[in-house]
Amino acid sequence: MKAIACVDRFLGIGYKGQLLFHLKEDLKRFKELTTHKTLVMGYNTYRSLPNGALPQRTNIVLTKHHRIKDPRVITVESEKELNEYLSSRNIPTDDVWLIGGEQLYKQFLQKCDELYLTIVDDIKKADSYFPDLNGWKVTNSYEFEEGNTRFTMQILRQQKADAN
Repeated sequence: MKAIACVDRFLGIGYKGQLLFHLKEDLKRFKELTTHKTLVMGYNTYRSLPNGALPQRTNIVLTKHHRIKDPRVITVESEKELNEYLSSRNIPTDDVWLIGGEQLYKQFLQKCDELYLTIVDDIKKADSYFPDLNGWKVTNSYEFEEGNTRFTMQILRQQKADAN
């Protein structure tokens, strides 16, 4: 599984159910990486999508308390049910993208091998945050600027503990 997120300098990812940033280059990368893939998200992330389920992707929402009537969405109630769904459809873990929000990142980030992170050189008011990056190592990093906003797109790999 892979994760993708856009954060401010303090790892803020959202405020009142909305993204902190809408950067053209970041959204373009998100679309390029996730089209024709499987997305796993929480209910609040799903609700924040302007048009519901994202097109040309399998949209899975992990929620125990909400029913989603959108036929383009698969709803699962647990990690076990998620794994059963992925297994029953023979979906390779490399095709699965964790896209948020905070609770799902906390629950699943350690199960991810790669993290595609956009870090914006700014601080915004936030009420949801990305987990700390301990155990992750930057493998690629690219600097961008859009208008007056500077940001870095990174690819990180999880550092597995050596078995000695």
